[in-house]
Amino acid sequence: MSASYQVILLKCPQCTAPIGKNDKFCGYCQSELLVRSLSQYHELDKTIKVKYKTAYEDALKKGDDSEVRASLGICYLDLKLYDMALSAFENAVRIDPTSESALYYSALAIFRGRRPFVAQMRSVKKAEEYLEAGAITGSGKCSAALAVIYKDFYEMKHLHGARSSRECLEEARERGLTDEDLREISSELAAPSIA
Repeated sequence: MSASYQVILLKCPQCTAPIGKNDKFCGYCQSELLVRSLSQYHELDKTIKVKYKTAYEDALKKGDDSEVRASLGICYLDLKLYDMALSAFENAVRIDPTSESALYYSALAIFRGRRPFVAQMRSVKKAEEYLEAGAITGSGKCSAALAVIYKDFYEMKHLHGARSSRECLEEARERGLTDEDLREISSELAAPSIA
């Protein structure tokens, strides 16, 4: 059972001010309490990144929460600690199997910063499992990542995947993803843009 991150995260990762039970942002410095994307984390100063990572590690000593685990996984992913990132994301999925973010970033961790084209088939298949699970009810981000994989791995090698990149791309667009979103997802997968 997932504890509420507000219960285990007792202070702001950035300024250490106490936070309220239902706060999503720090009442003092206005920072978001959880890192929700790799691009958001990239924008932070190095010393702030360390504070977030440390706050999440400390919070997880007090309880377990899928959102905190996913945020910690993003910290590890940024540091290129791919095995630790994958472990954090897999634990987040264990707590909340519907976490699109944890499923999406699990796939990124599997590729270890390399594009799908150079990955081994077993890595691609494992990433596909996570992304297919996230695509079922997600916002389209996992569908877009699948489109990148099908285009960059299967179609570039003239192989047949379970679906076509076009089908996954249409699904992502139907769920509201923009060309900018698609470029970001392609970039996070170190692959040519599908936008």
